[in-house]
Amino acid sequence: WEAVGRTTTAWDVDAPSALALLRAHAWTTGRSVDSVAADLLAGRLTPGEVAGG
Repeated sequence: WEAVGRTTTAWDVDAPSALALLRAHAWTTGRSVDSVAADLLAGRLTPGEVAGG
């Protein structure tokens, strides 16, 4: 949920939209949402990369 929070702050979106961004990135990269969230929190992914930017 911390990754959702970071995404909401970075993109000024609500939690369901932030989760949708994380899910979309996971789906397009063939990864799990947990893996994407872990990489976001560890700094291996930026919110911009998650949102497709």
